[in-house]
Amino acid sequence: MDLEPATQTPGRSISKSRAMHGPEKISHAARAALCGLLAFVLACLSFAWTGCGSDGAADDGWVPLHADGGDAGKSDVDAHPLSDGETTDMQNPEDGSVSEAACSAGALSSMLFDGVNDGISMGVAPSLGLSTFTLEAWVRRDGPGQGASSGNGGLTLVPIISKGRGENDETVKNCNYLLGFTGEVLGADFEDMADGGNHPVVGATAVTMGDWHHVAATYDGTTYRLYLDGKLDGHSDTGGAKPRHDSAQHFGLGTALNSTGVASGRLKGALAEVRVWNTALSAATIAGNMYRTADAQTGLVGRWPLDTSHGADAAVGSVDGVITGAVLTNAGPGLDDGVPPKISGASPAGEQVPAGDVKLAVDVDDPDSEPLDVTFYTRELTSDDDFAIVVLPDTQLYSQSHPTYFTKQTQFARSNLAKYNIRAVLHNGDIVNKSSEPTYKQQWTNAVNAMKILEPKIADFPDGIPYLLAVGNHDQDPGKTHGATTEFNDHFGVDRFAGRAYYGGHYGSTNDEKWITFSAGDRDFVALSLSYDEDPDAPIIAWARSVFLQRPSSFGIFDAHSILNTGKGWTDQGAVYFNAFKTTPSVQILTCGHIHGETRRTDTVSNRELHTMLADFQKLENGGNGWLRLWLFSPAKNELHVRTHSPVLNSWQTDSQSDFKLKVNLAGAGKAAFKPLATVKNAQGHVTATLPKAKAGTTHEWYAAVNDCVHRAHTPHRRFTVAAP
Repeated sequence: MDLEPATQTPGRSISKSRAMHGPEKISHAARAALCGLLAFVLACLSFAWTGCGSDGAADDGWVPLHADGGDAGKSDVDAHPLSDGETTDMQNPEDGSVSEAACSAGALSSMLFDGVNDGISMGVAPSLGLSTFTLEAWVRRDGPGQGASSGNGGLTLVPIISKGRGENDETVKNCNYLLGFTGEVLGADFEDMADGGNHPVVGATAVTMGDWHHVAATYDGTTYRLYLDGKLDGHSDTGGAKPRHDSAQHFGLGTALNSTGVASGRLKGALAEVRVWNTALSAATIAGNMYRTADAQTGLVGRWPLDTSHGADAAVGSVDGVITGAVLTNAGPGLDDGVPPKISGASPAGEQVPAGDVKLAVDVDDPDSEPLDVTFYTRELTSDDDFAIVVLPDTQLYSQSHPTYFTKQTQFARSNLAKYNIRAVLHNGDIVNKSSEPTYKQQWTNAVNAMKILEPKIADFPDGIPYLLAVGNHDQDPGKTHGATTEFNDHFGVDRFAGRAYYGGHYGSTNDEKWITFSAGDRDFVALSLSYDEDPDAPIIAWARSVFLQRPSSFGIFDAHSILNTGKGWTDQGAVYFNAFKTTPSVQILTCGHIHGETRRTDTVSNRELHTMLADFQKLENGGNGWLRLWLFSPAKNELHVRTHSPVLNSWQTDSQSDFKLKVNLAGAGKAAFKPLATVKNAQGHVTATLPKAKAGTTHEWYAAVNDCVHRAHTPHRRFTVAAP
């Protein structure tokens, strides 16, 4: 369950706030009655009205429906009976807007950061220099933002709360603490008093975009802990390291600053109710108080509501902030007004259902016993959601002797971008045949000429088609155990990719190990490659795992030159890779070349299938005759269709090793917008809605959102398929 953004419309009534010690709140029911009367009057005057919740507006496509009769504690809505009642059919609404409960939220506000140059700074703020601490905030992440480094051995974090960043080890210019996002998850770090060593901790749960979440980091002198929505999400034992509490670096919100106040890293999203304590709060205290604002009390050294009353000034403590760019907004997490409703039990969830009317169901409950509205959203997955990835096996002999074959492969990707909805190009390594001798410089030139075909802006790729090059043994000198890669980095180094939005980053100072990201529909993909190495280094493997683990909702692809042999057994390095990524849940595909031939294997690990594919055609005529792999993905079928094509011969291979299908998890890869299906008002207990006349052979994704006027929560996206006749 995720907490959705709540908004406050100017001029609407505001409930009395309640701090941790708090007076009683005004009930939602009373506010709903008053606002419902106002809504009725407005409806009579204008034939459309905006509810007191936020932006829901009436629409001609909405038909009021009656709730099905049923047992107490159940609320249902079908899409066909017509009568007066408290449910709303919202199939095919023209504007896609959503009906809101007629109610009045409490005061809602937060500070909005643009992710480009916004931030709040407080100067050195010695009173916020701490050796034990709790950092808390409500945050809504609206985009990736920009990361700031916490120092060598640390993390790159999109800052939420900071007192410093990477600057200079072993001095007061070290980081006292930094809490933010690394990939999709929470991360935090500090540098210690002893030698400036870093002590990072990373969470495990993807923090969903567009939803309000409570985040916290605590340090008690021994253990660094992260909390997401009141639950422990990660921890690390520091061995008793002491944070640099006398740091001369500046305190910031939404950015991180060094000792001279120079900012790095930018949050894209909103912050509210930021609190800093000089002690490590317990899990129970964090969970018990996160939905309430705080008054001055023992241990609370700073509190910034970031609301219309305070701006960036402190409500507790004496450290006021200076705002750069960030603006106040009438949206917030809805504090001092109870807790969010609970929603669970979503069904159907992954199963096949008969054709015809399909009943969607959830269970809802409000701990504050307030009236609830539940809205169901659906979308159908179709062939319009299909997409592709092009995979280039060893091109070494094309670079050496047949450069036009290489360029025809990349031109195929560019020319067929729209036809197949190509999202990326992967290369399995051995880009050239000889790496470093002066007489072979032309091979690298040929490779660059081929790959740069992908680089100009095209369609929805402002930085060109995303591509990833694995380093093979022939790209090294000597080509064995991670030989020198000078030529590779001269031609395809970090500088070539820096600044491209799809470029994720690299390990160390070279581009030997790197990753890219791209999307298909609403699903993000992460593709990572490691350089050929018969004995992979443990730190590099750990880095690769961390990239995937910090992006748990992404579709992970691992690209390396040598993983599988033609007998389906692992190469030496392939065994290391498989053991590393079988416990990295987001990784679904391993792809390689190196050994002439085609084969594949599928391993089931922890109830998921991990596919490994080998394709290499270098021993065929002309070094491979231009054969490449086209991966065709179908989100509706959760399927990958692998095909083998030569743009040189304009031909397809159709044998079972060259043309086959694999099951993959493509949840979220649909690109159509979700449409509201129905709203059940004054819902309680088991709540259902009906999707009418679902056609055989179709696939649908859906979710439900529950609203108690102040808070909104929603289920994860679920899917179901309709049985074929």
